Amino acid sequence: MSSFLKFRINDRRVRKGLKKLSRELRGRAIVSAIRTALEATTFRAARDNLKKNNSIFQGTLFKSLGIRVLQSGAKNKVEAGTIAVRYGKNIEEGTPPGLPIGSGEFSKLIEWVRRKMTVQSYEQVSKKTGKTYTRREYVTPSLAAWIATRVAAKIKAKGIAPAPFLMPAWRATKDACFRMFVKKLAYRLGFR
Repeated sequence: MSSFLKFRINDRRVRKGLKKLSRELRGRAIVSAIRTALEATTFRAARDNLKKNNSIFQGTLFKSLGIRVLQSGAKNKVEAGTIAVRYGKNIEEGTPPGLPIGSGEFSKLIEWVRRKMTVQSYEQVSKKTGKTYTRREYVTPSLAAWIATRVAAKIKAKGIAPAPFLMPAWRATKDACFRMFVKKLAYRLGFR
């Protein structure tokens, strides 16, 4: 899931300072300010949303939030969102019915079932230390494969419900992100 974010610079001093810089230095200062502002505001909130949605399995999506600079003629565009993974958009927006699950994804689904589903959970007292701890018994590999097959069939029949994490974070932190962007850009340009 990638989103294009537009930053408008309204601070007169910052715009004046940008005109004095070479195109390359100006681009680096802007990209650095955008990266810092997004990381401190929007990406932090998006990671919190992923935790709330219980959407973290291996942490790949959690770690993939970032920016990428796209060169397009005289202007640079900055793409922000889940850069390193393809499935971020599927989690953010959901998927329609009818999409099959590939074999590599099916093995990950089996692993997800094994990690997420416990057959039985109970408290037990250790004979050595006397401490109480929770003991969990996980599903067997054959049961995990059967459950994963059922989950895959349901995904194919009904799709995946959206669990938005990035756009709600952007809407909640947009103003703070812009303020931090202008502040960091002014700092990079020497206005302290």
